[in-house]
Amino acid sequence: MIPFERTLRKNLFMPIVDRIKKTDMLSVYRELNRTQWLSRRELEDLQLARLRKLLIHAQENVPYYRRLFADIGFDAGRFTSMDELTRIPILTKQTIRKNFADFQAQNRSQFAPRLGHTSGSTGEPLQFYLDRSSHSYGWTNCWRAFSNEGFQLGESIAILAGSALSPKASPPIRTVYLFLMGHKRLMASPLNDEIIQQFAKILSRKSSPRYMYCCVSAAYQFSRYLLKRNQILPLKAIFTTSESLLPVYRESIQSAFDCPVYDTYGNNESCLFAHECRHQNQDNHHLHYSMESAYLEIADDNDQILREGEIGRFIATNLANYAMPMIRYDTGDLGALSSSECACGSGLKLIGQILGRSREFIVTPDGKRIHWSFFNKFPLFYDFTWISSWFICQESRRHITVHLRPDGIPNPHDVEAIKQKMQEKLGKDLAIDIVVSDKQHITSAGKQKLIESHLSEEDLQ
Repeated sequence: MIPFERTLRKNLFMPIVDRIKKTDMLSVYRELNRTQWLSRRELEDLQLARLRKLLIHAQENVPYYRRLFADIGFDAGRFTSMDELTRIPILTKQTIRKNFADFQAQNRSQFAPRLGHTSGSTGEPLQFYLDRSSHSYGWTNCWRAFSNEGFQLGESIAILAGSALSPKASPPIRTVYLFLMGHKRLMASPLNDEIIQQFAKILSRKSSPRYMYCCVSAAYQFSRYLLKRNQILPLKAIFTTSESLLPVYRESIQSAFDCPVYDTYGNNESCLFAHECRHQNQDNHHLHYSMESAYLEIADDNDQILREGEIGRFIATNLANYAMPMIRYDTGDLGALSSSECACGSGLKLIGQILGRSREFIVTPDGKRIHWSFFNKFPLFYDFTWISSWFICQESRRHITVHLRPDGIPNPHDVEAIKQKMQEKLGKDLAIDIVVSDKQHITSAGKQKLIESHLSEEDLQ
């Protein structure tokens, strides 16, 4: 990329974007590049100070928290330790929906709130307000992750994803600021060979972005297309998000684009973001989480806080959102914190594992819950290279259908082998049908759908 273009974007266009978006991205970006090198203790102190300030604000200005704190005898002004936070009940989407008006700060207008929403891919769509500060952390958390791996602010980057990263129905003003920031949108929903071929031509141009930010399934499908045709499309780095990055996916993407792949994780409503760096042991899949914008706890099914290394629910507090504070919010994701320290020197805490959505499981006739990660590690899905993607639908406690999307000629013997092996693991009382079809199973946000359950609440008991 021509240095002049990068300088023009950074020094002229991006300040314009900040004004258009009514954000403070550039100043927050400078802050994040400084604070990531603080010691772990300094970052924990910063979190404590920001959380205490948020709690005091919530007690004084948010009707829901004013009532809650009074009911449980919690005084935000006396908050001095993170251990005291567990006195506040974990927050669910259902509670927010039932008390939507009371979650909004009475002085929220001074924080420039904007209405946002989740895609509802878990079956629980949610509306919420994010303020100026939260929006400022949105892209800057990403930029920090990118810049640690060679990206320079002002460089162009390709965005390969569905509406999760790049809404299809963007208003004209969003199209303007994406252009000014140098974001090249490649809409991945739907993604087929014809579209991939067009994208490959675009990224082959000398003037095209050398970095790409994308959903895992889209990058994996792109890489399979290239490798099948013995093509290599060299980039400088790829940053994946939205779905689990398995070793087989990473290997395929790195081979096709001849560059390292760094995984990221983000939860918009809680301002929780995490990124992998080049010093991480990729087998362990550790990611730094942005302690400046969120505080993360791991809880079990009984809402008890777990120790580092133990897998549980992500409970996150947005430290930036004063328009609509969401304290101890259950993100719906599963994972674990790590006690390790990174060789890169950053004081940011590490997330040791991210397992994805807690609701994505099937239930066997004897009541066992099988999380999607079981299927994601099912070896035959990857041993048989004609399988492009998979999707599991549970129609009843005694029946599931496994949908396999082919990229090549399906082998009936492979299909039978998958059924037999899966039957061994899940039990003979569960009927398993396998369907091979070109149909894509994707969410409204353009992500690969993994599990769909038609079980009622009574069936889940």
